[in-house]
Amino acid sequence: MSSLLRFCSLLTLTACLLAAPCSVRPVFADDENAPSAEPPPEPAAKEPATGQIHPADLPPTLELSPALPETDARPADPLRLTDAPPADLPPGELFDQPSPKSDRQTTPPNKTSKKKNKPAKKKSPKKKAAENKPPQKKPAQPDKRRLTLLDRAAAGIDYNLQGEYGGFLYTASPRGREIGLQVVAQGGGKFVAAFYDGGLPGAAWSGAPPVQLTGAAVKNVLTLKGGPWTIRIDAARGAITNAFGEKLGWLMKVRRISRTMGAAPPDAAVVLFSGVETDEMVGGKLTPEGFLLAGVTTKRNVGSFHMHLEFRTPFMPYARGQARGNSGVYIQRRYELQVLDSFGLKAVANGCGGLYKQRAADLNMCLPPLNWQTYDIYFTAAKFDAAANKVCSARITAFHNGVAIHQDRQITAKTGGGKQEGPELLPIYLQDHGNPIYYRNIWLEPLSDAACRAYARRRRCW
Repeated sequence: MSSLLRFCSLLTLTACLLAAPCSVRPVFADDENAPSAEPPPEPAAKEPATGQIHPADLPPTLELSPALPETDARPADPLRLTDAPPADLPPGELFDQPSPKSDRQTTPPNKTSKKKNKPAKKKSPKKKAAENKPPQKKPAQPDKRRLTLLDRAAAGIDYNLQGEYGGFLYTASPRGREIGLQVVAQGGGKFVAAFYDGGLPGAAWSGAPPVQLTGAAVKNVLTLKGGPWTIRIDAARGAITNAFGEKLGWLMKVRRISRTMGAAPPDAAVVLFSGVETDEMVGGKLTPEGFLLAGVTTKRNVGSFHMHLEFRTPFMPYARGQARGNSGVYIQRRYELQVLDSFGLKAVANGCGGLYKQRAADLNMCLPPLNWQTYDIYFTAAKFDAAANKVCSARITAFHNGVAIHQDRQITAKTGGGKQEGPELLPIYLQDHGNPIYYRNIWLEPLSDAACRAYARRRRCW
């Protein structure tokens, strides 16, 4: 600080000498010819006012500015300095220091922080095993179409509402007009139904096309709508109303049993299966209840015959078409009489009782699933000459649940996947189509061609 003051004093003195007219040259301290007189005393430095910067404190490289008036008021400085600089700082040190923080500073200094490298944590064996384990696929949802129920008690409310109903519509007649209704479960509380004028098929049905109804069950009450009717069924009883809620008739659930159920074999018949042994069968398998499973073949080759058998289809509410309780009676392994759960549906060539893909049954006599049903078949074998040329087609008469569905009908060729026709005799195959179809009380009576056809022609029903 003393050096700075000394330098400023010299500058002031030099300026004064140059300004005054004088013949005497200035005397400097380092001049050899200068007299030995003592230099004049240095003027005392004036202390700067608070908040002001004295010109003597400025570095020599800065331009001097006019002196500020001596006043206690602080200058209007945009930097808003609030304290005077320390008096003991050396020249230039004031501006070399970092400026104080200002409330105008918005950008923080660029600081780079280095994170310490921490040692990786060791994974537990369980975590390692879980990471290395391949992703597991979600379990596939069960296909509802394959749902198969074999017990009435486990079949649920849908099965209890499904079935056949008989009743009357109110008319001018005291008795009314007889009607029939077949209700078919479609799974998930949904239903379709066929309304028959005159009664159920095989009973007093008039033959008029049935009216189709659809509906659903809510809290064990089934509501069906179709045509001019609304039918509500609860606890095996039904009420028929019109669109205005007026009662038109009533229904009650019925259970029909085939007329030939449990038929005993004639003396000349061969018992193929009676519920105990399967000696007459190839590949025979029994259920715990003693029923014969589909997928068996008779050991005997057959010609013309009368055959009786009983079968039961499972309850498969979500299945449709050929996936709903499918099997078949393959006569001579050539001609298939279809076995299927076709209850309540239109008779078609690949439905129950149909000659597969060749001829539909005259009447769909299929009963609800889990009910035992019967086939009584009269078959006349085809005839071939010595050159193995067919001269006469096979013929069939079939009774389904005691009602004729084919009457002395000609079978023009093999059906579906059957073997080709020929003069050789072949056995009977009870087809396995992947569904649990049960058989019981199977017997066969060999007959001559004439006796077989004569017997079949004179019977329409049992």
